[in-house]
Amino acid sequence: MSDQPVTAYIALGSNIEPLRWLQFGIDQLRALGDITAVSSVYQTPPFGYLDQPDFLDVTVALRTMLDPVTVKQHLYRIEGETGRVRAQQLTKWGPLQLDLDILLWGETAFTFGDKPWRVPNEGIAQEAAVAVPLAEIAPDAIYPLTGERIADIAARLGSVGIVRRPDLCVE
Repeated sequence: MSDQPVTAYIALGSNIEPLRWLQFGIDQLRALGDITAVSSVYQTPPFGYLDQPDFLDVTVALRTMLDPVTVKQHLYRIEGETGRVRAQQLTKWGPLQLDLDILLWGETAFTFGDKPWRVPNEGIAQEAAVAVPLAEIAPDAIYPLTGERIADIAARLGSVGIVRRPDLCVE
């Protein structure tokens, strides 16, 4: 537990029954703190392994008192409750029921846990599919490794192939 709440930004992605599992993930995240924002749903092409359906992605802002290790453990538990078994995946890039990643943790950069995991998530600076939904709900947030605004990173990466889906909703 932390002595002060922090806003963590969590990415959710799915390409197996995606609306079902995205909503499930958001519902489960509510137990970890207050969800203060949810991005639109974005349809994004697969990354790394291309022979699979497009993904649906959202990003949420989670105000939490928990520490990053505890949150990450909960993310793995939530993924497991969807039936995801990392060791049995075709590739680390999917297809998958639900993928949950911590993108930002306040305004800090650090490593944590046994793996170790890194915050900020490097995908923010490399993948429009990560940066665009994050920029929708946190355009002025700062990427702590470079000092860039998230909106500027998203604009630089562009949005080719990424489709905002106003016809789909999770909350």
